[in-house]
Amino acid sequence: MAHITDPKNILDHLQQLLQQIKRLATFSYSESNAFALTQLNRKRLELEDDLVEVIPDAAPPLQQIHESRTLKAILLCYHPVRRKIKAIDRSLETYYRDGLNGLQHEVEALIALITSPLLKIQVS
Repeated sequence: MAHITDPKNILDHLQQLLQQIKRLATFSYSESNAFALTQLNRKRLELEDDLVEVIPDAAPPLQQIHESRTLKAILLCYHPVRRKIKAIDRSLETYYRDGLNGLQHEVEALIALITSPLLKIQVS
């Protein structure tokens, strides 16, 4: 994906990404849907990088948005780890749902950050 240098375009792409996540959430787990989830997460990370390049003040708030369990769930639903302790093991569907919910929450937080009064001046 080419770097986006306009904050309004980044916001538009984040809103499109949110719709794609919501659409993917209507489907149950499959390996191809898990792969799609990893691609949507990658797209989110690229948009964050573009945002930080355009608005460097956005970097500290972005770090607070990330939840490590979201990334872990996304990775585990696509590349499951074989565990010997069954009490720790969860189904791929659960990881998939956790990843979707976490990614949706993080993208919504990004949109709120961009539209917040702090950054709104720089986006306008």
